[in-house]
Amino acid sequence: MLSKKKKIIIVASFCLLLVVTGVLNLVLNRKATESVVETNTVTTQNVFNNYRENRKLTRTEQMAELDAIINDMNASEETRANAQAKKDEIFARMNMELQLETLITSQGFDDCIIISSANSINVVIKLNRDAVQEDIDKIMDIVEGNSDYVLDNMEVTCMK
Repeated sequence: MLSKKKKIIIVASFCLLLVVTGVLNLVLNRKATESVVETNTVTTQNVFNNYRENRKLTRTEQMAELDAIINDMNASEETRANAQAKKDEIFARMNMELQLETLITSQGFDDCIIISSANSINVVIKLNRDAVQEDIDKIMDIVEGNSDYVLDNMEVTCMK
């Protein structure tokens, strides 16, 4: 049989192992949580950067196609005029989107992308806190005051 002293040493050893296991668990979980938060931040930023890059590539391709039509002397005058009008429309939309993105981010939002069409506009903002109605109202006021879009055709999406 084990003596009383040996039993106390064994129980104390198990208690020490239990404490060490608990501390390791806390430390490793904290590191894992920090890693997840950092990954989510990078992922959200990637959404904004990827959208901007895709938008830029698409617009560059559209402009090149329209330039080819405009410079094609075999195309009818009407076709060339339509291509020029479409190019002017895209250029105006690009300027409007850039202006709105700048105005919105200047109001303290972390990032913003504008997705617009002829009839509607979507505003996607990055915000490191929960959005409140005042934030949404501020964005809609900026869009309404600096574009031809009306409230019924606007949508605001918040990402963290």
